Amino acid sequence: MDGTRAREEPRWQAGQAIFEFVLILPLLLVLGAAIWEYGRIFDAQNVLTDSAREGARFASANWASYWTSGSSTPGTDFIKGVTAATEAYLKNGYGPRLISVPGQKLNQNGDIAVTSISVRCESEATGSVVDSDSCASGGVRVVVTVQGTLSIFAPFVPGLSSASQISAVERMRLSGS
Repeated sequence: MDGTRAREEPRWQAGQAIFEFVLILPLLLVLGAAIWEYGRIFDAQNVLTDSAREGARFASANWASYWTSGSSTPGTDFIKGVTAATEAYLKNGYGPRLISVPGQKLNQNGDIAVTSISVRCESEATGSVVDSDSCASGGVRVVVTVQGTLSIFAPFVPGLSSASQISAVERMRLSGS
């Protein structure tokens, strides 16, 4: 032995460490829950943005077929077709996460309820809404809006309630119009 003794910590220091840990633990749990919930909100926002973009892309690529189909209501059929394409994209890509889409219950264990899908045409020059039967005229873009609600699992996080409203809007020029 070299004459040095191992230094022992007093017993009270071990108790102090436990006390400090118990004191800071709730803050760490709330911070972790906040990071998780805000990540889910951003992810749900991406789900709606992707579906709105897919609906707008479908409209841009397929708009002419509605006016050459011989239908007596091509504008109405166009709006219904874009809405159906947007809804199909949501169901196929995100089905397990969806509680519902307008008019349909899907999965009670999901976390996103899509409350509305709206499609309209607007003038590129003025931004004003044009009649659906005028969508085939030049200088027109389609606007797809998807709105929904995300169920929040940790409503005790500051700034969050039990549900968060989310929406996405995508605009795309109708190709060849």
